[in-house]
Amino acid sequence: MKKTLLREAMDRISKARHIVQARAPYSSPTLYGLVPHFLEENKKGFSLAVTEKSVLIINPWWVVEDEPEVQGKNGMEVLAGGLYHEVNHIQRDMSRFIGLKAEIARIASDLAINCTMQRAGWQLPSWVLYPDQYGLPNFKTFEWYYQALLRMNLPEQTSPGRLGAGGCGSANFNAPSPTEKELDQVLGRAPEEIQEIRIQSALKARASSPGTDAGAWEEVLSFKKEKPIIPWEHVIKRTFQRSMGGTSPGDDDVSYARQNRRNLIGNIIMPGQVAFERKALFIRDSSGSMGTEEGNQVNNQIIQIMHNVGFAAVYVVDGDVHLQGKPTLCQPRDIPRLQLKGRGGTDFRSVLDDVLKLKLKVDVTVIFTDGDGPAPRQKPKGLGHIIWCVVNSPYMRKPANWGTLVVCSNDREVLRRMGQPY
Repeated sequence: MKKTLLREAMDRISKARHIVQARAPYSSPTLYGLVPHFLEENKKGFSLAVTEKSVLIINPWWVVEDEPEVQGKNGMEVLAGGLYHEVNHIQRDMSRFIGLKAEIARIASDLAINCTMQRAGWQLPSWVLYPDQYGLPNFKTFEWYYQALLRMNLPEQTSPGRLGAGGCGSANFNAPSPTEKELDQVLGRAPEEIQEIRIQSALKARASSPGTDAGAWEEVLSFKKEKPIIPWEHVIKRTFQRSMGGTSPGDDDVSYARQNRRNLIGNIIMPGQVAFERKALFIRDSSGSMGTEEGNQVNNQIIQIMHNVGFAAVYVVDGDVHLQGKPTLCQPRDIPRLQLKGRGGTDFRSVLDDVLKLKLKVDVTVIFTDGDGPAPRQKPKGLGHIIWCVVNSPYMRKPANWGTLVVCSNDREVLRRMGQPY
């Protein structure tokens, strides 16, 4: 191999890493944790792959000469997309799944990664696989795609060996080649080291605060029921009494909209009794700093509010830098199965602006968050009374000096520091 070819390949990979770091800063520990190895001989059709022990195998001929899509006008964007695709295999820790059919699992893994990357604006090579090629919807989890493909009874097939199309190395359910085994022995990282890198990525996500990009991640969080620690009936009722004239969900009042036909006094129309149906909007912070544990806390709090206060159904929507879709009307049984959408940066200003544009009439808005992110200086009008529900996490702060604060903690020191919120 010519030194000039290797030098140019290294230079292009370096530039691609800078693009990935700029667009996905939370991934930088994993990105720079990959140990690069450039092949010494041209393996036709091979591009990039990553091993179970985080060795990034690179074909320099593919990077510099052989692939028109990488050498074209948007070649660096395609190369960066391919690199970020490989980063995803390590970040998602596919090695934790044991006993799956490899030929199905490696396709399912790429489908889950590619459709979310496409939605986020990443460029990938034209040959990569997408869910619609199998008649499947976008933005499902790896596990969902695996079960769907399994039911299709696809014929057994060897890996196409291409990036984003069932290839990607032993980190994507492929049997390690002799070369990969040797590289893992010489260059590979220990499992404990790889896990530490994943943890650093998560910590960087927490520390990076708001970020500038909305995420395209979608997943159904594992639900684990938690014991109630917040007297929501008291908090919500007090909120309504303060802002709605003393009524709360389930209360009765009188209204001329429903005439009382039993108490007619001459020709005087008397008001009839009506039951109030208060409308609530719940916004789930779906930014990168909200992990699985925090997400489970949020879902538990939503269900507890609905049961304790008497909401039969509420509007639920996710938001990171922007609102992730439109609010969905949910009953308590829907919450554990509700997909979480986002995992980008955090900006409550644009999220609340997006909500206001929907012109949704609600009496109370509850924002579930760890508190990490900027909020409007003044309380937005048109969202009813706003409650900041801060879940138990390392960050924990109230994003704004307006609205009611509720903290998901029994720790007296935390409650003291947060100002005894309720």
